[in-house]
Amino acid sequence: MVILDDLIAPDNVEEDDSILGITELCWGEPQGNVWMRKKGESLNQLRVRVGRDASCLDGDLSLFDAVRAT
Repeated sequence: MVILDDLIAPDNVEEDDSILGITELCWGEPQGNVWMRKKGESLNQLRVRVGRDASCLDGDLSLFDAVRAT
């Protein structure tokens, strides 16, 4: 699952308990950021937190991927 551009659109998010976090995909850099879900945090809350931390609320286009339980 790739989350692109609409990172903080809550009406487009279906709750998914298999998603443990979100990772920022980067090219040409050693590693991107990883945000893990906090205890009791919903997927919507996680996406809003990641959007703020990654400055997506400022209109920057960022590419993210879900970190899922295996």
